[in-house]
Amino acid sequence: MITFQIESYKKARENGLIEMHYQEIASDKHAIPLEPDWDAYDALEASGNLACMTARDEGVLIGYAVFILRWHLHYRTTKFAANDVIFLHPAYRRGTTVGRDLIRKAEQELREYGVDKIQWHVKCYQDWSPILRRMGYINEEVLCTKLLRS
Repeated sequence: MITFQIESYKKARENGLIEMHYQEIASDKHAIPLEPDWDAYDALEASGNLACMTARDEGVLIGYAVFILRWHLHYRTTKFAANDVIFLHPAYRRGTTVGRDLIRKAEQELREYGVDKIQWHVKCYQDWSPILRRMGYINEEVLCTKLLRS
């Protein structure tokens, strides 16, 4: 049975999913190694500014969505949840509703945290924004990057 719950982000570090996620989506692995700043995550979690929704199948971690919660600098009365990462094990992506359910459960929990607006970032080379649009999200911005070191 698949369950969804808010847990410490530390629980999302189980099963090597973070490494699998990095291998799948990182565009500049030759120059930018996976080196999470766990101290910064700890500080965000301790201050109540981090939320981590996990998906488990019979207790085994199969996915996560981590959010940074903040009052927006341009809209100080609006609380935003900026998605930091989302990952679902490839075995659970096609032919299931697990990904959509993970997003819906995260929305429900973030409402409880007082969040007004959720922001997701989607890699252009792994575009899952059609799922978000079917769930009522809109494309609002484009993020452009350029690697300055090799």
